[in-house]
Amino acid sequence: MLIQPYVENAIWHGILHKTDGKGELNINTYKDGVSIVVEIKDNGIGREKLTN
Repeated sequence: MLIQPYVENAIWHGILHKTDGKGELNINTYKDGVSIVVEIKDNGIGREKLTN
């Protein structure tokens, strides 16, 4: 439940606006010492294109 807002944001504001229909979302988790790292990457349109 902690990462849900970030994943949702990647979908709604990035991938959803792609015109080629080939959105990709990668979620990676790993332990780094005593911390858990969560990486969320998408191939969405980006902030610049969304605001222009």
